[in-house]
Amino acid sequence: MFDKKFACIGDTDTTLPFKSLGATIITTDNTAATLAALKGLNEEYIAAFITQEAAAPILDEILNIRATSHLALVVIPSLINNHNIDLLKKDIEKAIGTDAIFNK
Repeated sequence: MFDKKFACIGDTDTTLPFKSLGATIITTDNTAATLAALKGLNEEYIAAFITQEAAAPILDEILNIRATSHLALVVIPSLINNHNIDLLKKDIEKAIGTDAIFNK
């Protein structure tokens, strides 16, 4: 059995569906709580999804975590506002080498 965990951080409506996939759900309503949640993810966690609203105020910290941590940190669009998905597009392009999903 896979012993690594993953988390989903952000608003309740967006994060709750990830619980059915086995994610640890961390709901946050302010920047300090979001930052504390990210820093609380220890070596047991291999990945974390964070909603774009939760990520926006701490983007520099997210980029730092991506560069220095084992944690795969992915910004996802939320159900609150899914208009700005630039980070998700960049992550997908980096993973597969092209913008095949969003390119029309």
